[in-house]
Amino acid sequence: MAPDKDFSDFVPDEKARQKTRYIMLAGLAAALFLNLPLFSLMAEFYWPVVQGGVPMILANGLSYFITFFHELGHSITGWFYGYPTIPMFDFKHGGGWAYQPVGQQIILLIAIWAVMLYAIFVFLRGYKFLQGTVLVLLLFNIATAFMPLHRVMFDFMGPVAPPLMGTFFLYRALFDLAPRGNGERFLNSLFGFALPLHAMIEGFGLLYNDMARTMYWNQKSAHGIGDLDKIAGSFTSISFSGIVVLWIITSLLCLMGPFLLYLRRQDI
Repeated sequence: MAPDKDFSDFVPDEKARQKTRYIMLAGLAAALFLNLPLFSLMAEFYWPVVQGGVPMILANGLSYFITFFHELGHSITGWFYGYPTIPMFDFKHGGGWAYQPVGQQIILLIAIWAVMLYAIFVFLRGYKFLQGTVLVLLLFNIATAFMPLHRVMFDFMGPVAPPLMGTFFLYRALFDLAPRGNGERFLNSLFGFALPLHAMIEGFGLLYNDMARTMYWNQKSAHGIGDLDKIAGSFTSISFSGIVVLWIITSLLCLMGPFLLYLRRQDI
């Protein structure tokens, strides 16, 4: 299937469906393997075979991959609300950092609104679903840009960005949108599973593993500066655990979404 083809006519034959099953199962197995060190840590079930060597090297690679999308999520949201934002790796403390050299710039925010209006009335003319999506984003931006909620969105879109990218990768794998063949399709399947699974494992660790919770609270040689801690501090009616549960549910929906779309197209 060509990358630019509308998947509304995507009805593969039995051979293609079987191939999809194999690739998705292989990607799931690889994703579980990549997440074994994190699961071992969060479950406090220490397997020496996965706490070093090749499994740990691959798990660290996945961590940097996730950090990239995490900071990209912060940065895109920052620009969306008129904050010039630069995603960076934090090699001193680990993880990453979305650097904002200045505060909200009204001129930049107006420019963002102008771009979205151009997309709605010119660039996306004839694509009603996309027009509606951009319109909703525009109205949400206008409604929240000068409220404290926009900082909550900035914080939340970091942890949510990797599972959202997982949705994108799974969509490409399921609908065979990888232009470079089976190898790329397998990688889409692998990362499509790995990113939301990593978020859910980490989320359950934050709920039930005291060591993980302490490390999260004390990250970067500070206290309570993690995204989920900052979000919890913005509300009096929602606890840290409630925010984590919301993150887990969002990650699960990101994992399920592409499969629900796929099931709508044919019986598997």
